[in-house]
Amino acid sequence: MFQVVWVIAVGFAAKGLAWPGVAAALTFAAIHFLFMTRTRAADLRIVAVAMVLGFLLDSVIAWLGWLQYAAPEPATWLAPWWIMALWLAFSLTLNHSMSWLQGKPALAIAFGAIGGPLVFYFASHFWGAVVVPDPAWRGYGALAVEWALMTPLLLYVGSSALLRRTGALT
Repeated sequence: MFQVVWVIAVGFAAKGLAWPGVAAALTFAAIHFLFMTRTRAADLRIVAVAMVLGFLLDSVIAWLGWLQYAAPEPATWLAPWWIMALWLAFSLTLNHSMSWLQGKPALAIAFGAIGGPLVFYFASHFWGAVVVPDPAWRGYGALAVEWALMTPLLLYVGSSALLRRTGALT
């Protein structure tokens, strides 16, 4: 379902529309929480952290001018709604299809550092949803650092060991 959300969000953003990606992500989240997950507390915790930190970090990168988003609502210097939709959808994969990364911080760092910029490369070069201005190393480098930090952090936030320690495990 994440890949479907990604294609909808990126494809429509490239055409200047953010709302289809938001609608797809919210639909995915509703189905996920109503029918698919047994780890609601962990998933909600990951979503909350991903949405806040993802918004802040992607907004800083946009504000610096290292990325320019198609469909830039609410403002060109903030992370757009469709990017936030992708953070929502991505965060819901971490305790499920991406759970193989749990407990492997070095692998999660490498996965984020390579995968994050690579996904933006595809969104830029094949879809036109993002522009990475020259020198491109700044934008892709910032994305590599962001995703190298966020991927293991979000996996940790949702880990059952952390939730047991805080009493939030359901």
